Amino acid sequence: MRHGWEIKKLGEVCEIVGGSTPKTKEPTYWNGEYYWATPADLNGSKYISSTMRTITDAGIKSAHLQLLPIGTVLLSSRAPIGKVAITTVPMYCNQGFKNLICGNTLNNGYAYWFLSYNTDYLNSIGTGATFKEISKTVVEQIPITIPPLSEQERIVAELDLLSDVIAKKREQLKQLDTLAQSIFYDMFGDPITNEKGWETKKLGEISTSQIGITYKPEDVSDNGMGTVVLRSGNIQNSSLCFNDIIKVNKDIREDKYVKDGDILMCSRNGSFQLVGKVAMITTLKERMTYGAFMTVIRSDYQPFLFAFFKSPAFRSQLTTAKTATINQITIRMLENMQVILPPLTLQQEFASKIESIEKQKELIKQSLSEVQQLFDSRMDYYFG
Repeated sequence: MRHGWEIKKLGEVCEIVGGSTPKTKEPTYWNGEYYWATPADLNGSKYISSTMRTITDAGIKSAHLQLLPIGTVLLSSRAPIGKVAITTVPMYCNQGFKNLICGNTLNNGYAYWFLSYNTDYLNSIGTGATFKEISKTVVEQIPITIPPLSEQERIVAELDLLSDVIAKKREQLKQLDTLAQSIFYDMFGDPITNEKGWETKKLGEISTSQIGITYKPEDVSDNGMGTVVLRSGNIQNSSLCFNDIIKVNKDIREDKYVKDGDILMCSRNGSFQLVGKVAMITTLKERMTYGAFMTVIRSDYQPFLFAFFKSPAFRSQLTTAKTATINQITIRMLENMQVILPPLTLQQEFASKIESIEKQKELIKQSLSEVQQLFDSRMDYYFG
């Protein structure tokens, strides 16, 4: 324990306040002048300044609601547990919260980062048969290590700064992706209307597509050995992400390994929004394969096709892939998809511009990774 730091229970340093919903759908309870929060209003931002629904005086009285003052730390206590935000305006909330109105010894920003760090712990103490929930009594008993206020303020300033840097770097990556799409449409026009009159081909005429491997639960490695199987979750923001990997121990055909330059696509998923997301395979540190819900596309026109797959024009052709049970793009669907085919020299010019953008993105990603590691280590240091 650091000098001057104390261990307290949240109930000793905060007032824990819940919320409620009027028991009837009386129209006079809604569309009022007061904000009324639900967990859906918490979107990952540190601060919350408005809500999707508003409530009237009659609704407040009916639900016996307590006003949450500016600076209250909202904590979602069910469906899901652990979403956090700080209010910048007075508001009320539904029953999905156990909120912290901090006392004089606890900085609300410090409470915010403490709760953000402990999402897994909060979920572990939830109870319930239908869905997990943490009760007011349980939240009041949660232990928190509290430094002097001046130290809390310093910690909050440090974590806020690192969090802002991370957010700005992620925004830079989004802007570069937007720039790449802008260059694509500027050079080639809209692939759907094809106002520039380019030649069109079926995708199957200019590329090959192949789905990945199937494997049994007993094939999955439990000792870290084997071959990485790329899945939907390994594609994040059009790049490969290895935060969640599995490895299998089984014989894999040579053509089922991914190669540099392959386009990896999620071709089957329970969520339609995830179907069609892509990543380019580049400079892997080890040999990897891909699962049966994924497709690898190979072509002589990879940079152009990769940009096309990320375009709204491609998304508009996926409507036939949406089903009630499972959403998928079959190999036949891909092969029959119409694609414009501008001259190769123009595609090469486009590829050169994209290569420059990708180099900028790699530098930002490296910097982002370093700042994220620093942020995670500081969170561990203060709250671990």
